[in-house]
Amino acid sequence: MKKTQLISTLLLIAMLAGCGSQGAGNDTTTSADNTDDTTTEAPASNEYPYETGRYDGQTFTFLNAEDELWAGSNHVLDYEEQSGELVQDSVYNRARKAEQQFGITIDVVKTRIFDTTGDMQKHVMANEDVYNAAYVPLKDAMAQAEYVTNLHDIDTLHLTDEWWNQSFIDQATMLGGKLYSTVDYINMMGYTYGNVLYFNKDMYGKNNIDLPYDAVRSGNWTYDKMYENMSKVVNLNGDESFKASMSGTCVYGYAVQHEEGTMTLLDGSGEFLVMKDKDGVPSLRSDVSGFEAAYSKLCSMLSGDGFCVMKNEKELQGAFIFEQGRAMFYQGPLGLAGDAEFRGLDFEFGVIPAPKYEASQSQYYTMASEYTLSLTVPKTVSDTKFTGEVLDYMAYLGLRDVIPDIQTSLCYKGMRDDDSIEMFNTILNTLSLDIGYMFGWTKDMVGKLCKTDLLRGNDRFASTFAAQKDKITANIEKTLETMGQ
Repeated sequence: MKKTQLISTLLLIAMLAGCGSQGAGNDTTTSADNTDDTTTEAPASNEYPYETGRYDGQTFTFLNAEDELWAGSNHVLDYEEQSGELVQDSVYNRARKAEQQFGITIDVVKTRIFDTTGDMQKHVMANEDVYNAAYVPLKDAMAQAEYVTNLHDIDTLHLTDEWWNQSFIDQATMLGGKLYSTVDYINMMGYTYGNVLYFNKDMYGKNNIDLPYDAVRSGNWTYDKMYENMSKVVNLNGDESFKASMSGTCVYGYAVQHEEGTMTLLDGSGEFLVMKDKDGVPSLRSDVSGFEAAYSKLCSMLSGDGFCVMKNEKELQGAFIFEQGRAMFYQGPLGLAGDAEFRGLDFEFGVIPAPKYEASQSQYYTMASEYTLSLTVPKTVSDTKFTGEVLDYMAYLGLRDVIPDIQTSLCYKGMRDDDSIEMFNTILNTLSLDIGYMFGWTKDMVGKLCKTDLLRGNDRFASTFAAQKDKITANIEKTLETMGQ
């Protein structure tokens, strides 16, 4: 898979300065592996390189989730005023620049995150041109062909430029040029809700374990290396069992909220069940031995006592166990690093990508959470030229102005170093999409495998797949029919 260096040298220097690094002059750009690297440069000037129109008096309307969402989501598109808070002011200033550039007013209609898809669909079915752009959860967005415009058909969206996520667009484009949704740098959740591994730095130090950064750099951050690290810390520590409780003292290898935590590791293998051919036509893979091998290894790795705890109850959650200093690793969105609760932890933590299945694997994979808000343009939008111009300009400002401030906001609690910046860069370079899961074709099967069977050591992927593959194929064909294939 072609990777694009999304953080330019200009942004990298800004991030290093913001994190208080002493090595801003050093080259900290890293390649996750041996795959083809394409580096994009910052624009030669600090100005948007395309001509824009004037639309005096028009309103550009976004549909977005309510401001109060989840820790580290960074999904807010505009604020009523400046506050002195770095990221909030950066987002506010971007909206004002866009309004001045086009002579418009930006309006954001907000609703519950899980109501956004239905709201957008309702207006399209009524043939109402209400929203210029609608952000809906990624788990819904990819299958909206009946309701949204092919983004590649909007000429004023310069989707091949560096302010659009090239890796994601490449993977999400189907059937020779159909792209119904993409994560972007307008709604920053597309970056900050990439699933990463948090690790307890203090736990590494106390147990004389080398920090995992060098393993990531060398391409040797693998399932086996993660298991080796966890094996040195997992212990009952006075508890009678590894049963999770609020007052427990046992130490776990990996703490997660729900199946997305184990799925993050499985996706790290890059062994996706649905792939596209050269014409962009998705189909179920005929050879799934790689997926089966990765799943089997995770079964043996995480089903052992104390190696993985999955809790998502009101009071007791995987995050709480990690925050107590009782787990070496925790899966969460990248934006969590800047959350107030994480800033107040009693130990230092670091961030790294999910491990590979084995070192020979071509690259790391950072999966966007299925709840990430993703850009769509409803089919009822009458002026796609105007819509495309505004979106493209705001995405440009997002990469140029907002991402450096978000990077700075993440630099807390042991993350004020070149290693962390390098990991941020690797995570951006490897943001990926499991099209089978996000379109819903494999979701039920993979979700069940990762929630119950895997932690119980039930290594029965082969029989589960045999029972489900015809249904998955039928689901793919139904979606392609909707797309007009």
